[in-house]
Amino acid sequence: MNILSATQWRHLLLSSVMALTTAGLATQSNAATKEERALQNAVKSYDKYIRKAAAKNCNPQALKLKGCQREVAGLDKRYEKFSEAIKSADAIVALKSHHDQLKELVTAAERISSINKFANMYHKQLVNMETRSCVKQEAYRPTHSRLCQQELIKADKIKGTIPVEFHSEPVIAEMITRHEAMRGMPEFIQATFTQNHNAMANWRAVHGDFNKQVNRVGFWDALEKGKARTGGKLDELDSVNKRLAQYKSFAADCKGKYADYVAQVPEKQQTCELAENADEYARHFAAATYTVALNRATEKVQRINARLENEGKIDHSDYLRYVAGIEDYAEELTSLVIQSHKAVNLAVPSFSAFEQAIAATEAAMETAVERNDWDNLDITSVTDEIEDYAEQLMEKEGSELVKIARLNIPWATIKNDLGIPLRKQIQGELLVEVSGEDYCLIRETLMVRTYDGTGYEPITYFNFFNFALPAPCN
Repeated sequence: MNILSATQWRHLLLSSVMALTTAGLATQSNAATKEERALQNAVKSYDKYIRKAAAKNCNPQALKLKGCQREVAGLDKRYEKFSEAIKSADAIVALKSHHDQLKELVTAAERISSINKFANMYHKQLVNMETRSCVKQEAYRPTHSRLCQQELIKADKIKGTIPVEFHSEPVIAEMITRHEAMRGMPEFIQATFTQNHNAMANWRAVHGDFNKQVNRVGFWDALEKGKARTGGKLDELDSVNKRLAQYKSFAADCKGKYADYVAQVPEKQQTCELAENADEYARHFAAATYTVALNRATEKVQRINARLENEGKIDHSDYLRYVAGIEDYAEELTSLVIQSHKAVNLAVPSFSAFEQAIAATEAAMETAVERNDWDNLDITSVTDEIEDYAEQLMEKEGSELVKIARLNIPWATIKNDLGIPLRKQIQGELLVEVSGEDYCLIRETLMVRTYDGTGYEPITYFNFFNFALPAPCN
């Protein structure tokens, strides 16, 4: 870095010496003595080298310090070789004054060079501190304070190498001011780090507690669906309603202990907004969910009817809800749809499609009954133990066993990897009377007899298939 500009150089150098005279020194042309000739030669030579130095290396306009130092050293040696008589001559004395001005010029330049050398080292260290190790900023790593302190020590050492008489020089004085301004930076950095560290630790604690509470309460997606006026699963409704008090409590915490944290994290504000409006969103979620349930129930009944007509089958669980229990189910679902929509001032959806599907079920059942006939099964009788077991099962279900048989094939023996028998099994057929109906259901099951080490049990359990076949009871 060039600390002093070219203009400053010229000012310092020009103020240090006088302009060398351009006029030659007059000598006596008629000098006759040996001494006079020696003086003439000394003056001529001395004047020549002074002029040469002043015009070239020691020119204040374009000083070359090392060259000027060599020139002045040469003049010093030349002057020392003069006799005392020559030194005292007026012409030599006059030239010596110019010689001395050149020496002053070198001294001034050497001082400036020294100042620049120290200033460059000092400046480089200070810039490193100001831009890297001791910068004032909002956040620091744990090592920053120590690094800044180390750089301050380096700066102190550099300052210690600068001669005291240079401290008042403007360029050095300005750097000392910058240096001292960073004296308290290690403490500032440490204090800032500690403050940020504590704040981050507190933020993390609040962050963890917030997320823990969000996870503990749960079912936020149901509130989001309610906000978007979309529905979900029926079993979610009860879970959401049971949490309404928790949502309300969480909303209060969002304005209390979580307020600062929530203000900094936009996505958490969304969660707090859901809690704040949980009652409204839960009602809309219920309305949309019951609408979805109504549509699904309609589609379910339509699929049941189609299967009855095309395959003559129905899942037993579907039979219990959508055929045997359809009146209670339809009444309950209709009531829930109406109540949930009135709670949010929404128009009640149409039930016509649902009612038409239910009305078509009776005809679909009749078609299935005509399709299925017990007498068409390739079956054979079962033991009394199996029949008694079947009657007990049907009695527990509230049904009455009309007939029971098994497929007319051998029992299948199931063995383990060692060939040891585990059980025997075969498909069984049960004709079951349906209370209040003029048709029955054929229910298929897997009859299982386990091996007890000496033989097979008369019957161990039935594993019913899920579907049933509506059929005549005779």
